Amino acid sequence: MRIRYVSKQQGQTLKLSTFPSFAKNDKSSRAMAGPASLLVSCGGTIYNVSSNPDIYNQAK
Repeated sequence: MRIRYVSKQQGQTLKLSTFPSFAKNDKSSRAMAGPASLLVSCGGTIYNVSSNPDIYNQAK
C-alpha cells in the first residue's frame, strides 16, 4: 500500500471527492484497499485513486 499526500486545495482541483474514501484512522478500510492500491491523503481522508494513476503521480 502506497500513500502520497496533496493539499486540500489541490484535492479540490483534482476532484478527489469522486473517489472511494475512508478516514485516516480507519485501519480496517485501509486493509481492505489492498497492497497494490494507489492511495492519496488529503486532510483527514484517504482516497483510493487506483482507477486514475495520473492523480497518484501528481501527488507528493
